[in-house]
Amino acid sequence: MGKLPVVVDGDTAVTESATIGLCLADRYGLGSLAPQFDAPDRGTYLRWSLFAPSVMQPCTYAKAAKWEYQAASAGWGTFEAMLSSAERTIGQELWLLADRFTMADVILAARCAACCASG
Repeated sequence: MGKLPVVVDGDTAVTESATIGLCLADRYGLGSLAPQFDAPDRGTYLRWSLFAPSVMQPCTYAKAAKWEYQAASAGWGTFEAMLSSAERTIGQELWLLADRFTMADVILAARCAACCASG
């Protein structure tokens, strides 16, 4: 698609910011930047890593552009519901996985910054 960023790791080209972060954390930081594959908090880690590009980004754009859509049919719901969900999690602990910094924190923080910058 001619998109940036792109990371080439070995013979594999990886695009999409969240995917790049997840792949690098799994490959080089499994057990530290990413929970082990069988860890109980792996689902929470993946949820918040993908919440940024799949919920926050389109929801913020929809609000800014004043799109009219059926919230129940959109994968991102309403801006208010997105914000409420994020607020319930962000700020409760130091990091998304409580006392542990992971790639999910990096991905979500980057998207929050981009959403705030876009208005």
